[in-house]
Amino acid sequence: MNPFSQILDAIYYLRISPDFIRNHRLWEGYWKVGWVARGTVILGAIICLFFFIDVSRGFQELMSPLPQYDSASLGSVMDKVYFDGGLKYLILILLEMVIFYFTVRTLDVVKGTDTETSPKDFIDAQFRMIKVSFRNYIQEIILGTLISIALGIFGMTWLKSMALIMVQFYFIGFAFMDNYYEQNDLPIRESAKYIRTHVYAAIVIGAIGYLLFMIPLLGALLGPFICAVAATLYLHHKSITDESVLDLEGEGELAI
Repeated sequence: MNPFSQILDAIYYLRISPDFIRNHRLWEGYWKVGWVARGTVILGAIICLFFFIDVSRGFQELMSPLPQYDSASLGSVMDKVYFDGGLKYLILILLEMVIFYFTVRTLDVVKGTDTETSPKDFIDAQFRMIKVSFRNYIQEIILGTLISIALGIFGMTWLKSMALIMVQFYFIGFAFMDNYYEQNDLPIRESAKYIRTHVYAAIVIGAIGYLLFMIPLLGALLGPFICAVAATLYLHHKSITDESVLDLEGEGELAI
């Protein structure tokens, strides 16, 4: 597990994902899934708007000229961002049909296949995301509590806010990556074992997903589009070789 390789590779695939989506027209066919798929995107867009408003209020407090700019004020804002975590899982659940569809379409492109998806596949994916979100939310709270206690014992509370937000980023990235392993018929427990070996990439992808969710309305599309594709391309690459994508690109061996 090379953290620098994971981080750089994740950034690389996040960077090329918009072009990949556009070149292969991955969105085609999604709206034919049905009114439920369209409705979840609309609801997701509305929740993204509330998410943006809630988090932006915290940063407005930080930018206010009244309080002093110190670590305590920044920490209070980051704590607010962290404890608003339940909202992001609602976004992921509502947008799971988009995430699932783009994961399948991306794998079709890189593998040269043409997967037929049924309404049952979308329903199964939706229930799996509900399970993943509930699991991650509970683990996020437990892990966050343990980290807070440990940092308090060692007098390193100044690291608390950053550590907690990193935990949150990881579990967002986990949700995107799990869709890839779902296509390999792995149960959630087995998927989690593999994702833990890509913890740094999950944090990077989760961080971008978090930021994209904060874009009012458009975040409901941009977040699932880019992060689902990036996570799928990254994990597909790692399933073939442990070499960094940047090394292969330099040698002219990378083709997507």
